[in-house]
Amino acid sequence: SSGGQITLISQSGTNSYHGSAYWFHQNDDLNANTWENNHTPVIDPVTDKVKTTFTPRPEQRDNRGGLSVGGPLRRDKTFFFGNYEVRRFFQSLEFTRLVPSAALKQGILTFGGVQYNLATSTACGSGGNLPCDPRGIGISPTVQAVWNLMPTGNDNTVPGADGVNILGLRGNVPAPTKNDAVSFKLDHAFTNKVHFFGRYSYFRSLTPNGGQIDLRGSAPTNPSDSNLRGDSIISGLDWQLRPNLLNTFRGGWVRSRQDFTVIRPSSSAAELKLPGTASSASQTGYIALAPGLATGSGFLDTVVDVDTQRARHQAIYDSNKQYGDFLTWTKGKHTIVGGGEMRWLPTIHDRDDKVIGSLNSLVAAIDGDHNFTIPTANRPPGIAASEVTKWDRLYAASLGLVDNVGILTASDGNLNPLPFGSTLIARTTLRAYNFFYQDTWRMKPSLTLTYGLSYGWQTTPQERDGKQTFMVDASGGNQIFTAKDYLNAKAAAAAAGNFYDPTIGYLPIRSSGRNNVMNVDYGDFAPRFSLAWNPSYQGGFLGHLFGDRKTVVRSGYGIAYDRINTVGSVIIPMLGVGFAQTLTVAAPGCAASATPGANCAVNKTAGASIFRVGVDGAIPTPAPLGQQAIPVVPKGFLAETLSFANDPDFKVGRSHMVDFTIQREMRGNMLLEMGYIGRFARDLLNNVNFNSSPIMFKDKVSGQTFAQAYDSLSAQVLNKQTITPQPWFENLIPLAACNGVLGVSATSSTSCLAEGDAGDFTSFNVSDLFLIMDIVRGLGAGLPTFNNLNILDMFVRTHRDFSNYSAAFLALHNRGWHGVQFDLNYTYSKSLDQIGTVQNSASYFASSFNPAYEYGPSFFDRTHVFNLTYNYDLPFGGGHRLGSSNHESLNKIIGGWFTSGIFRANSGAPLTVVEGQSGSSLGGGIIFGVAQAAIPLRNPSSIGGGLNSLPCAGPGNPGSTADGPGCQSLYPPGTTLNGTGLDYFKDPSAVLKDFRPILLASDGRTGRSRPLRGFGLWNFDLRIGKETKIHERYSFEFSAALFNAFNHVNFQDPTLDLTNLPTFGVVSQSLTPANRNASSRWVQLGLRFNF
Repeated sequence: SSGGQITLISQSGTNSYHGSAYWFHQNDDLNANTWENNHTPVIDPVTDKVKTTFTPRPEQRDNRGGLSVGGPLRRDKTFFFGNYEVRRFFQSLEFTRLVPSAALKQGILTFGGVQYNLATSTACGSGGNLPCDPRGIGISPTVQAVWNLMPTGNDNTVPGADGVNILGLRGNVPAPTKNDAVSFKLDHAFTNKVHFFGRYSYFRSLTPNGGQIDLRGSAPTNPSDSNLRGDSIISGLDWQLRPNLLNTFRGGWVRSRQDFTVIRPSSSAAELKLPGTASSASQTGYIALAPGLATGSGFLDTVVDVDTQRARHQAIYDSNKQYGDFLTWTKGKHTIVGGGEMRWLPTIHDRDDKVIGSLNSLVAAIDGDHNFTIPTANRPPGIAASEVTKWDRLYAASLGLVDNVGILTASDGNLNPLPFGSTLIARTTLRAYNFFYQDTWRMKPSLTLTYGLSYGWQTTPQERDGKQTFMVDASGGNQIFTAKDYLNAKAAAAAAGNFYDPTIGYLPIRSSGRNNVMNVDYGDFAPRFSLAWNPSYQGGFLGHLFGDRKTVVRSGYGIAYDRINTVGSVIIPMLGVGFAQTLTVAAPGCAASATPGANCAVNKTAGASIFRVGVDGAIPTPAPLGQQAIPVVPKGFLAETLSFANDPDFKVGRSHMVDFTIQREMRGNMLLEMGYIGRFARDLLNNVNFNSSPIMFKDKVSGQTFAQAYDSLSAQVLNKQTITPQPWFENLIPLAACNGVLGVSATSSTSCLAEGDAGDFTSFNVSDLFLIMDIVRGLGAGLPTFNNLNILDMFVRTHRDFSNYSAAFLALHNRGWHGVQFDLNYTYSKSLDQIGTVQNSASYFASSFNPAYEYGPSFFDRTHVFNLTYNYDLPFGGGHRLGSSNHESLNKIIGGWFTSGIFRANSGAPLTVVEGQSGSSLGGGIIFGVAQAAIPLRNPSSIGGGLNSLPCAGPGNPGSTADGPGCQSLYPPGTTLNGTGLDYFKDPSAVLKDFRPILLASDGRTGRSRPLRGFGLWNFDLRIGKETKIHERYSFEFSAALFNAFNHVNFQDPTLDLTNLPTFGVVSQSLTPANRNASSRWVQLGLRFNF
């Protein structure tokens, strides 16, 4: 239909005093244990032995109560109503982490059933006769010290665990929640035509969020909190100007204060005092370590989380001053509604992170295959292609090889640098306006036309100190880049074999000559119209089909516009380079601190030349930021990890909405409805990366593109075939520079990349391969580069996305019949998009040059959805047809019983086999990629999938993390096996043959366009209770609510990762529905007294 204006009316006082008191309670004694706890053993922290084969239910106590009262202050004139609600919820949150095995803690890596002690093994290199650690040191004493603080793993079904090097840890941490809410409302009637109300409310929620976990000590703790406080004052005035004319005014002030608290990495580093981490550059005197965590793609966790997603502090303080006035006029056959509103939205945002890459604490990432690569000489020859990246990263983490040391720095509005440890603060204001007109015209008794138009706009954010920047061409007159112009120029140059790498600068808005960091979209006109036809047929076939005024046929069309939230309006503009800048030391050499350990740089391989924490002296740190010139140009290799910007050429997304429905009144007070719903959205927000790699780049000499060369070389590396030179690599990658950078002695550029950077081929990491090639060209040979080498990723929020949704539905509504009310509906639908995400998502396109690569079913696409809700007042007691009695006391016992329920069932969401977790199979970028889907070789529906029991797979084989205690004979003694024995496939190894990697040169779409389907879901929630009248004005009610009443286990979809075969298809996690605390059955008891 045309849409409508929705008004929410809160409770008010009346001429009689009324109110309620209520209390709800649930605890772990009433609840069922989760599926995960039932198969996760408890490990004794002293003996490292299994204490119990399951984890007992963690303690839970949830008490929610409240009191409300309302009544007259002056009869027929002034009324009050107040409410207070309190909740004290002692809960436990489940967490998972990836921890090192006992062997890894000793510097021993296990691959293919073979153990490699890095300190002594000489089984590396292409011939299997070179020392794995060319310096002969083995595990870093600092890394060993932090790993020794971590508990033993207990659940190898945790995604990412392999059971031999990396173990899964599953546990529960206390997370007590405190909620309080209070409100007071005053109503006053000046006359019978003028009514006023005013309402004040306050709310607080003090909630541990389970993000950061501290694994020190005998029991893990949860030091991170998400604390929210808010209050509001809202008022309204309704004035009946004439019998057919009503004016409504609303005004309000709403304030929200949210604060995320954590243990900052600099603080945890000072508490740990690990050897080799002391530094005068840190505000606390120590540098935090992140073994296995270079760019946000976690490979191993540490004893206290220090990554940007879990160890960041943020606070946001915002308010909303809103005024609106609306007029309703009834004139003949027309009901006209019109009005407008204005919102003033000031916001203060305080944070110590830049989403990914840096915090305002010094953190050293200990990892590999990012800023440096592990060559063949540092790797055993028998490593499977799918395990190469795992070896490289575990190798680097164990030896303590420093990928980078970074810190986020802040500057004031004049670009004066602030001290290390300062936070980013933006004080921003914006406004929003909206006006509308709508006419409901009863053209005939059977035909109603509704039409209208709304128009609005939202101003762009204005930061108090001007701390916003544009991305500009610093070598071309500071021309401001738009996303479309930059990417089109880069794509055109690459297709012709030319390099496009202008000097990127960041120009403060006050130096740009512009007032707005992005264009205000003044074109948001939103028309709507609909027709409703209520035919009258009293006989014949049409009378039987439609009835006499018993059918309504509706059809409508409208446009709705998006609303830009705080992420796009406040946060992205404040994270550009200049006012928020990452300082990084990338891949420092072993002599960087002038105190190298033994055998520093004995050769050019990473194992010999990269700085080792705890071995080569003090960890090198970046120099403090000096006064910056305008525009700010990051200088030096990866001087900035990540920059954010809004596309100045900005448009607001819009959705074209279409519907057609037929509603028929049925016997038994029921309505049958069927129809079609369409939503076709255009100009949706999404993100591009200016450093998206140009896979279409053509070699002018041979005519071969990178995509063609990569497809050939990747296949040879993956299948361990003889490497044949590819013209593109030979002509564009200098051999001498390649050998020098990667520490190999190859005879061709193609072989140099295959030997020195095999991990990027086996992990399908095209973006990182381009980074390595740019390092070779730019740093090694002084040649132009394919991407910008000063900034790792350049994130730009723009509007190039679209989506299409179509659905047919059937619904049956019962409006009350013998005490029964129910609604049931079935929807058959399809939703397609280009990886559409919510506005606070930081993902970007698989290739910013071609967003259509990923067009396919939406992540939330579920073909079949069925819902049923019901309420049933049981027919017992006085006034009912069963058990009616003249005895009042008996009626109070047998009467007043009721039950209600919600049943939901749906088919599975799309599920794809992915090419690793890098998300850069098509070169989209290093930091924010979404894993791309491999190509199915036959119809996915014929491949099958479901819940299957597996035989023992054995170490390292597909699905091996599902192996349970019955598979112990296949594993080394002492290996803890607690796998579920469940897999999505009957034969994971066979299924691998049904998929192939994406071919960059020929595949127009990824495998996302032809997905498998994940697990379906069904759930039933039940409530039973009884209401008893104590007196005419008093009643008492008790109830029991059973969430997931049948304790049915719904499973999360498994990981299908070509680079992590042990977890391929393994079912390891139950599904916890939204707004639930657990996947298992919960029982809540309730009491309520009404007067």
